[in-house]
Amino acid sequence: MLQKLIVLLILLPALCFSNNINNNADTVKIHPIGDSITRGKAGDVWRHYLKTRLKEAGIAIDFLGHCPHAADGLAVWADNPELFNKLEGDVEHDGWGGLRIDEITDMTNNTREYPQITIEKMVSDYDSDIILLMMGTNDLISRYLLDTAPARLDTLIRKILNSTSAHLIVTSIPPAPSLPQSNGRITTFNSFIPAIVNSYKVAGKNISYIDINSYLGSGDFLDDAYHPNSQGNKKIADGWYDAITPLVSGFEENTNDGKFPEKYELSQNYPNPFNPTTSISYSLVKPGFVSLKIYDILGKEIMALVDKDQNAGNYKVDFNASKLVSGMYLYQLKAGSDFISVKKMILLR
Repeated sequence: MLQKLIVLLILLPALCFSNNINNNADTVKIHPIGDSITRGKAGDVWRHYLKTRLKEAGIAIDFLGHCPHAADGLAVWADNPELFNKLEGDVEHDGWGGLRIDEITDMTNNTREYPQITIEKMVSDYDSDIILLMMGTNDLISRYLLDTAPARLDTLIRKILNSTSAHLIVTSIPPAPSLPQSNGRITTFNSFIPAIVNSYKVAGKNISYIDINSYLGSGDFLDDAYHPNSQGNKKIADGWYDAITPLVSGFEENTNDGKFPEKYELSQNYPNPFNPTTSISYSLVKPGFVSLKIYDILGKEIMALVDKDQNAGNYKVDFNASKLVSGMYLYQLKAGSDFISVKKMILLR
């Protein structure tokens, strides 16, 4: 309570209104990693539904990955023109069918004619902004070393985070409603994931969790009981969309154009009032640790849009408030120990 009061006392004196120029955000580079659910099955995959939803929200994305397979085991894109077109040719991914957690962590000894690479190389080969990780279904379906599955997932997550500065989103794995025993194992495995993710989050890592399992039901799967059908793929895409959009809201664009600012400045968001997206611009005189955070009117932190070291320059950040209710919100910029500024904005739904 005392902490909230201190934050509120800092925020309230700085409330003011003005306008700022809204610029277009860069393309967000997304690296999907997983098994055949990420690759796709029966000519369909959640990736094109996600791409469509993000495009409709005005967010341009580019998928990254090594895997050349279309939506079936060893399938080629020449035989999947419809899906290729739905993805607008953006077919890259790392959804390696049949692999367990430990096998995707280290693919150097695989016998499936897959690339013989480690997860570190898989990740570091690309300059991604966001990594999507859904992994563990093959372990649970095959009952492979069930007691060690959470620890092996922990190892996989650690190796990814140590190899990239991208934000890692980890999800629970989908249910298998028509296979009660398998579904029980899936439920147990999924129960460990939030704590694993949180252990890295509190250590300051760029990581978050989404429970995609909760989006899916009994009518969302193919006859094999664990690959999603088209309806299921749409729901998986909805889950990823909900996890990505708060991060994309904080996707910053450096707008220097060769000119560096002479003073620190936090501009008024534009448009304001807004529904549901707005842009926040700010200027940094010198490099250092920067935080840009959203608060409600009572001083409770809602979201950190920026929380990292940045170079001197002019920046623009998009904020998506699609999950928030109408009302007044505050945003605070802190640049090291040199600068702090707060402004208010209004969300009208």
